Amino acid sequence: MKLDINREISDFINLDQKLKYLNVNLPSDFCILPENIEDAASVDEFVFTDTTLSVKKYLKKNGVNVDVVKTDTRAYRQRRSVDFFAPVLFIGYSVLSENPELASVGLNVLSSYVYDIFKGTFGDKKVKIEIIVEVNPKKKYKSITYEGNVEGLNGLADVIKSLKDE
Repeated sequence: MKLDINREISDFINLDQKLKYLNVNLPSDFCILPENIEDAASVDEFVFTDTTLSVKKYLKKNGVNVDVVKTDTRAYRQRRSVDFFAPVLFIGYSVLSENPELASVGLNVLSSYVYDIFKGTFGDKKVKIEIIVEVNPKKKYKSITYEGNVEGLNGLADVIKSLKDE
């Protein structure tokens, strides 16, 4: 099967400063962020991808511990599409430096989940995901946006690992 990949790496806001401003703590160094974290002026404005809860449950069921940024209220954006919109994943510096295989395992489990969802369907289906990587502790962050076939998800682990100490 031909890999149809559209991947972009760009600088991201200083997430540590943004979360301090919003008075929010990251629950872990591998977690799910709201998709509008850059623009939200308060936690009440947070919007999560509608697949957030199901992805979190599937990852935990398969041995990958992932948390969701805590808020009192959660709004979910639902999209009517044959494409799969994954939640925004955050990978902290300690994961990159101490347990880089967690990113690989998490992406493998996520790709298995998406394969199951797409099983028995027809047509061109794509996965859309954004991964925020802390490349320098509390200072520098990168965003990886990916749109492509499910098969391409596994290749993102190498891209994530290559960003360490950039």
